[in-house]
Amino acid sequence: MSLESVLSLLSLSEPTPEGAIPLKSLVFKPKTPKSQTPIPLILVALQSTQTPSGLLAKAAGVKEPRLANDQLTTTFFNISAKDFTLASLNNSHKDGKVKVVLDSNVAKADPTTQFVLANDSSKLILTGKQLSGFLSAYEPTIVDFEEVAKSQAQEKAKAPAKQAKQSKPAASTASLDDAKLIGVTVDKHKDFPGWYQQILTKGEMLDYYDVSGCYILRPPSYFVWEQIQSWFDQRIKADGVSNAYFPMFVSSRTNI
Repeated sequence: MSLESVLSLLSLSEPTPEGAIPLKSLVFKPKTPKSQTPIPLILVALQSTQTPSGLLAKAAGVKEPRLANDQLTTTFFNISAKDFTLASLNNSHKDGKVKVVLDSNVAKADPTTQFVLANDSSKLILTGKQLSGFLSAYEPTIVDFEEVAKSQAQEKAKAPAKQAKQSKPAASTASLDDAKLIGVTVDKHKDFPGWYQQILTKGEMLDYYDVSGCYILRPPSYFVWEQIQSWFDQRIKADGVSNAYFPMFVSSRTNI
């Protein structure tokens, strides 16, 4: 069976096979010098697998991966970011043109296991055998994100301990003794900005964007924003006030 037929997109109206496991396929742009062309980083993982950008960076050996915008996905895949699927990959993306990270939970699944990838307009259904066969052409890096998270927590727990030995006995540290267990390495009362940043990123509340000062609200934080909007919307409209939109403009950039 050809890759084209394997990766044929189905209409959302088509029934999803019972027991099919949902996957996510996301495109990231690693931090890249302006003089170099970025290599898109593609993550393929179970929807249930926690894949914060910090863990992804460590696993893939890249710096500060951020969710790709339409400019990057259009340039490399001729499609918008929200419409990207594995079907967007073709022979032109082989030989290191993209970097693929594959969740170990997907890689070790039974060959007959069915997976489903969906976007706003279509969905893709593949067996484990079809998926691994297709991705093998892109030489994916298989990552156990749970192990990476444990390793990262251990490293962060050791670093403050080493610094404490080198400092004076009376010196105060903002690191937490139980950072290995909870993944937060900063004491809220000693370094609130650092603690708050870790809560937002490790809790997958937001992600960074290419434009300085701009952030991407992920589902948990966007839900909070929706509740705030709803609360104000009812009260503003009760006073006869209509909503308005204030556009935001950012400077044009030559690099993606």
